Amino acid sequence: MELVGLRGTFIPGADWQEFDLVLDNLTGQGLDGRTFAVGLLTLTIAHGPPLTAANTNIQILVGGTWRDAVDVGAGPGLVAILPLTEITLPPGQSTCRMRT
Repeated sequence: MELVGLRGTFIPGADWQEFDLVLDNLTGQGLDGRTFAVGLLTLTIAHGPPLTAANTNIQILVGGTWRDAVDVGAGPGLVAILPLTEITLPPGQSTCRMRT
């Protein structure tokens, strides 16, 4: 898994910033999005409150529609699961468009 084009800083109230999530399917067969999950953990490396679902939006583009990541609220910072149930990853590398 790799994040491509994600800036290192976030400005509250700024416009959406798009980036790519690159996933590698090494199974040799298609993976149905109902059989796996991608979770993101965001930690704040600065003084102040951590990023949470209340002050951060993360979305993934699925079938032409932006879908919100689901905050599962476990641990410090934002812990989010991406809604991938409508995606099938073919063998090899796939790129998913995201924004925050």
